[in-house]
Amino acid sequence: MKIRSPLFAVLALCAASIITFIACRKENKSSADEPSVPQELTVKQARGHFYKNVRPILAQHELKNEHKRGKLYPIWDKAKAYSKGEFEMVEVPIYWERRQLTTMHRRSTKDTTKRMAPDMSDLAGFDRIVFFKDKKGNVGQKLVSYSPDAAYLARHRYDASQNTLGKMDDDFSGYLIERSLSGKITFLKKVKNGKVTGTMDYQKALAKRKQNPQARYEEECTLVEEIYIYENICLLIVVDSPEEGYWEYVDCGDWELVEVILVYECVDVWVPDDPCEENPQPGCPGYDYWPDGEPNPGPTEPSAIPYPVQVPAGAPITDLASYLSVFDTGDPATLTVAVNQPSPGFRTVHNNYYFGDVYLTIEQTVGGLVRRRTLSLFPSAQVSYINISAISRFAQRKDMMYSADYDVKIETGISGLQLHNLILLFQGWNGSPYNLNTYNNATFGGVALRTVGINVPPTESTWIYGGRGNTPADLGEDIKAFSGVTVGYGTTPANLN
Repeated sequence: MKIRSPLFAVLALCAASIITFIACRKENKSSADEPSVPQELTVKQARGHFYKNVRPILAQHELKNEHKRGKLYPIWDKAKAYSKGEFEMVEVPIYWERRQLTTMHRRSTKDTTKRMAPDMSDLAGFDRIVFFKDKKGNVGQKLVSYSPDAAYLARHRYDASQNTLGKMDDDFSGYLIERSLSGKITFLKKVKNGKVTGTMDYQKALAKRKQNPQARYEEECTLVEEIYIYENICLLIVVDSPEEGYWEYVDCGDWELVEVILVYECVDVWVPDDPCEENPQPGCPGYDYWPDGEPNPGPTEPSAIPYPVQVPAGAPITDLASYLSVFDTGDPATLTVAVNQPSPGFRTVHNNYYFGDVYLTIEQTVGGLVRRRTLSLFPSAQVSYINISAISRFAQRKDMMYSADYDVKIETGISGLQLHNLILLFQGWNGSPYNLNTYNNATFGGVALRTVGINVPPTESTWIYGGRGNTPADLGEDIKAFSGVTVGYGTTPANLN
């Protein structure tokens, strides 16, 4: 019998191990090359997230008496899970200890009455808590009230419960009212034929200042709809006695009108701010005559007056998710919003052509390691009163065309959940429309602060050539009313780790 050397067996075993290792490496590499997809969000996972992360926040709001609706109760057996774009979502019907009803009423010019009690058809509105999970596994939530209009309800026998944010009926029309966990209304979305046709930042609308009396343009608004919010208190009555047995019923009080949201349709109209523009005559600046002898009634703007301009960053962040992936949303962090005003300490909209800048810095220390990212929102192309819109892009500190200096900043500690919501906000704005009037860097700075609980007002000012919007000048002055503010020249810090 031929006996093989033990060395041969060892070599064969090593060769097999090497082949297996190479095969595993190839398999792992191919898996890593595959594009990331949204991770499934199940009802069970959403329920776990609610009791671990959401319920404690709701309890804090109850202790602070920030709203009087009592406890929130999800109806988990009616939850719906679905996918929408890059998100996995779960919608869960809810009811509050103190019920709230949202209804809609079309307003006409002849209608001056206000309803003090809901109609039977109004009872088809409902509330839900919506959980959403991105492809990195981060989970967020928001409260949504569905308020369908009367025509839709009549066609669907006053039942709209089949609708979700992922799929609405083709003829669904009405409003979606989004709220924070504190119960405050954040956004009002108008829906027509199953599509969102308009969005209003409700807190911004509440805090909107009166029009500047020197404005070239003003909004002329018409009241078109009123949204009524009612509340009532319900008690669960339980009878358990030898004589009557066990039975229970719900006893609800009368509906009480607690809030009316006015919905306006607005257009910009020319409002002369100088009597000479309405009736030019000798002695008025710029007064002259046309060749036919008629006075020139049009307002003239000297071409030498500079107008605000925002320029793109030198190099935008190409992979924002990777740029912000250094942070752990399970741990607290610090947010700093620094503002470079055109004229420090004043609400001057622009200084020559300079509009101002807003920089956001997130810093987090985990295990003794400091992680820091500074970034700012820029348009993808130059914007001014001539071309007011472009695409939004974020740039990191080293790629900004200017030195990233500031003259006032506000610093606040944020929780892991607030950090998570802030990162979602960054991702949502990146690539969205940038507009000098409605969505600029000052707008984003204010939204970011309100996202983490600093309710800075969304102050607006008017440009010299018409139009109006949020400005770094106003944001810099508004944040001075809050704690954590530092006034004085400084430079935003560089990134770490």
